Amino acid sequence: MRNKGMLWKTPWKRRKPVLASAPVPMWFFTDFGPTGSGVISNAGYYFANPAPCPGDGPGPFWAGMIAAFDLASVSSDPVVNMDALVLGQGWNLRDFVQKPSGGEISINAGGAAGFGISAEVSPLGADFRSIVSLITCVPDGLGNNVLKLYVDGVYKSQVTLPYVSSGNPMRMGTPNVLGKNPLVHGWVGGNSLLTNSEIKQWFISSRYNLEIAEIPGKTSDRITATSVAPLAPATLPNLAGGQSMDYVVNVLPDPVVRNVLVPVTFAY
Repeated sequence: MRNKGMLWKTPWKRRKPVLASAPVPMWFFTDFGPTGSGVISNAGYYFANPAPCPGDGPGPFWAGMIAAFDLASVSSDPVVNMDALVLGQGWNLRDFVQKPSGGEISINAGGAAGFGISAEVSPLGADFRSIVSLITCVPDGLGNNVLKLYVDGVYKSQVTLPYVSSGNPMRMGTPNVLGKNPLVHGWVGGNSLLTNSEIKQWFISSRYNLEIAEIPGKTSDRITATSVAPLAPATLPNLAGGQSMDYVVNVLPDPVVRNVLVPVTFAY
């Protein structure tokens, strides 16, 4: 048991500098279509109701996502970014490459439009580069939430914002404004306060299980492409017992979402 404990601790503390892993196969949804007016993308997976879900109250709550990009199709020297953007209609956890939006989930806890936090990450020289991200929201006791962003296992930044309920159902898609095809593996979350050790273990488990992980006792929702592979069905099961997600076409024609196995490279 002593050696097993050391195996978990050692790789976490040796992540300086960021080094790319060898590519590993993982399932991702893609082809949700370009961004439409006022919608996350031409098609997406949606909850039927605004609650229950992560962020349906003032907090605490958390949400994580795994997405990826075909960097070779973007440019010879892309810059990969990750942001948690707070809009009037919800908290958007998303990543993007040189403005084409990538994997995105939107939580129904609203806020002041125009506020957000972001982080730049290395493209790793990979063909398909994964981005593993997590946000936590914790009330500060003054009517605000402290929103913290973690990317690839590292704390990046935070912002303090007032909590406003938007009442919109949660959704998942891959907005795509420049004709690229980003990928999203899935998302997970809950209305709970996380410890630093739980956050670290979540990144480790998601990376090495090749499927977005639950945090025991603190997860209300988990949606993954792996659970339905190789299909992209009309309804996605919620592996944590929350609402299922239904496929919705916002703008015709239906882009016909796919579920593909991708040799993806992690940064940790």
